[in-house]
Amino acid sequence: MNLRFFFNCAVLLSLFAVGCAKPPQDAPPQNEPQWRATNQHIWYYAASVYADNTPYGTPMWARTVWDEIVQVDPEAPLEYRPFWVMTTGDEAPTDEFYEEIRERTAAGFRVVYTLKNEEATPADLRRAVEEMDRRDALPWGVGLWNELEFGQAITPQEFADVMLDANLPAELEALHSEFGVMVSPPGLSSFSNVLLFGYGEVIRDLFAGRPGVFVKLHSYGHVQPKYWVEFDAKERIREVIGMPEAVILLEETANSFVGEWQDPKPGVGDAQGAEFMRAAMYAGMQTEIPTCHFMLYHYWSNWNNISDPVEGALRREEARAVFEWMRATGDPAPEGALELENPSGREIDPDEWEAP
Repeated sequence: MNLRFFFNCAVLLSLFAVGCAKPPQDAPPQNEPQWRATNQHIWYYAASVYADNTPYGTPMWARTVWDEIVQVDPEAPLEYRPFWVMTTGDEAPTDEFYEEIRERTAAGFRVVYTLKNEEATPADLRRAVEEMDRRDALPWGVGLWNELEFGQAITPQEFADVMLDANLPAELEALHSEFGVMVSPPGLSSFSNVLLFGYGEVIRDLFAGRPGVFVKLHSYGHVQPKYWVEFDAKERIREVIGMPEAVILLEETANSFVGEWQDPKPGVGDAQGAEFMRAAMYAGMQTEIPTCHFMLYHYWSNWNNISDPVEGALRREEARAVFEWMRATGDPAPEGALELENPSGREIDPDEWEAP
């Protein structure tokens, strides 16, 4: 018997007990809002998703796949709404892309848009935001560029210089002031780069104290989700970046992914990828870091797609079990939730995550 068997049994037993038990004396009134009755204020951290990274828009059928799993209440207060991540490169968004922003906002998500083209400028981002505003499709948050420091390809000083040369901090602040959108520095590729190697300090020096700033980072299977909890990742990041109240958004997370135009590979849609997704959901809830699962749908290939009827089947099964449990119990830390039977990431000594 493996851990997943016992975990799934616990879910089923709990749901049976919930369905049969009499309501407690202090049960909430029948007119309690859906978001509170279903514990959305606890589980919304696990309900975010990376939708697509092209300008063509996520098909409605793929959006519906996610909606049926997470069951977001569109009337929930803004602070309890999950995130819906959308990006474009060097092509202009289609009409469908703008429609998706409007529809997803109405469906109860906070849409985050990133112009990821490294050749783009703050002026390009401003034009994109102006067009979104003209079309009544402003997202919750926007950002420019993605993973400039991946693999420490540039030094922290070079990272700072790129943003200063473009006057990015001030330009983002202006967008927040004029359009009300939240704004983010370029998405960071790892916890380690933020916490250990100086890039977090750059974010602090350039953005701390500016209004409307949130921070995006990514984490894949080389770091097991249990370490997000064990190392109190959210508060450590906030401390390093000097923003004690900032939203820390895990913009991309998955055990692994298949690059565009590549063949399928293990660790994505198989049992290993599915158990990572389950652990990431619970780790996100326990740390209160919204986790955007990579990815719901991709225009060019189906290998990564959670919405794909074959490639995403195991991940959707795990996600359904998580949300059924959470709606019934509101317990984000059931026994074994963070354990991986077959982790791809190595064990980490806590001392390795201490900055020199």
